[in-house]
Amino acid sequence: MRNTIYHWIIIIAANNLAWSGIFAAENERKIDLRGSWHFITGDNMEFARKDWNDSDWEEIRVPGKWEDQGHRDYDGYAWYRKNITIPGSLKDDGIVLRLGKIDDVDMVYLNGMYLQGLGGFPPKYNSAFNWDRQYLIPHDLIDFDRNNVIAIRVYDEWGDGGLVSGPVGVYVQKIIRLDVDLAGTWAFMPGDDPEYSEPDYNDARWNKIRVPGHWEPQSYPELNGFAWYRKTVTVPASMKQDKIILVLGRIDDYDEVFFNGIRIARSNGFPRTETTLVIDSWQRERFYYIPDHMIQWNGRNTIAVRVYDAMYSGGIYEGPIGITSQRALLQYKGDQ
Repeated sequence: MRNTIYHWIIIIAANNLAWSGIFAAENERKIDLRGSWHFITGDNMEFARKDWNDSDWEEIRVPGKWEDQGHRDYDGYAWYRKNITIPGSLKDDGIVLRLGKIDDVDMVYLNGMYLQGLGGFPPKYNSAFNWDRQYLIPHDLIDFDRNNVIAIRVYDEWGDGGLVSGPVGVYVQKIIRLDVDLAGTWAFMPGDDPEYSEPDYNDARWNKIRVPGHWEPQSYPELNGFAWYRKTVTVPASMKQDKIILVLGRIDDYDEVFFNGIRIARSNGFPRTETTLVIDSWQRERFYYIPDHMIQWNGRNTIAVRVYDAMYSGGIYEGPIGITSQRALLQYKGDQ
């Protein structure tokens, strides 16, 4: 019962978030993705590859239920694919992929790289049929002015299936300007050990994970509880005149952040458990001040992030991720 109650609370919260103005409005759509997509029933993770040949797949209309398009009463897995060109003129904007409501669960890939998804696939099925999908695309995943491939894995447990309703397209939104972009590969280790925060700790044997992105589709489908991220970064001395801000996007659910071995931030009530959740912690953007005396200017600095996931998806799942100035943060907040 507790899981069911929590599930419906976060669905309500997600719907409120979609209407809160964080994401782009309908009139800011830059690329219309409504219409014909390639489609196939069944499941094969190779379908996520950019170079997969989908020429023999059928065409299906998006948005629209697949039951109304030749797949009556079909429940299970299916894949959608679409080729798009994203113009270089959008490089200075936040780029959001909107997919409307998907029944029930999705994993979205761009150019073969996992982007984001909602809900839980079997054996830990968890429907997200009522969520409006709005995924911020890191710029390093995009081949600007060239062909890009969106691939979507969908699972439908019962009833309607597919990309069923709502706005579908590429939109723009205001994002914070970063002086150092930290999206990409980070070192990652499930579990919990205070030594992981130390700047000289040897993480060479840790696994690699993409940030931003939930950890479940990146080889950790059963992981709940604690995990650590680590990244080295050079902060340019040209930023000395500014107050320095670490931007960590959104984290599911709670985080504790160390810079060169010193804790600089901790989310409200960290760590929490399933029975004592702060409902909106996973929605909050993380902006953390780094004291000047902690920074090795033009040298090696270590960021370590301790994350606790109570249930469902976990990790540093949405960007931007990087380092900026207090002035840029205040400008961003003033533009919201």
